[in-house]
Amino acid sequence: MYTQICRAAYCAAFASLLLIFCLLALPPAGYKWTLIETGSVPFRVGLLAPFAPQDAEKLQNGDYVRFAWQGEDFNRQMPMHIIPLMKRIACLAGQYLMVTISKVFCDGLEIGTLRAANMKGEPIAPALYNGIIPKGQAFVMGDHPHSYDSRYFGLIQIMWITEKLVFGI
Repeated sequence: MYTQICRAAYCAAFASLLLIFCLLALPPAGYKWTLIETGSVPFRVGLLAPFAPQDAEKLQNGDYVRFAWQGEDFNRQMPMHIIPLMKRIACLAGQYLMVTISKVFCDGLEIGTLRAANMKGEPIAPALYNGIIPKGQAFVMGDHPHSYDSRYFGLIQIMWITEKLVFGI
């Protein structure tokens, strides 16, 4: 009995390693492996799939996306026009979003907190919001407690999303 359990565990581990090897060696066309150089997400290496705005209906809360910020940064915290950002979708179009000076709620559930200062101790203003997220927009958050995200720069446009993380390690 013990031998059969060990053999099953060994087979499952081998199958998992084989799958990871195949993904590393042969990503599907248009997909690419990338190093993730931000603390905003819990991954360091990811497989990214191309994203088109017509795929917006496929997005779900919890999906990680890469986008190029094209709005105005009222807090002037980073050169967002230069670097792509990777964040987690936290609230989508059609959902009720409320951003107060201290907390964030999506459909009545608390999904995050806000801080009054950045990591340098400088004041940082929240992007206050209270209403239904319009079609074509989303609220994104990083997983790091000091992530600079929609809590401070507001909603993103779905058309700014260029890639979606499909596998991360």
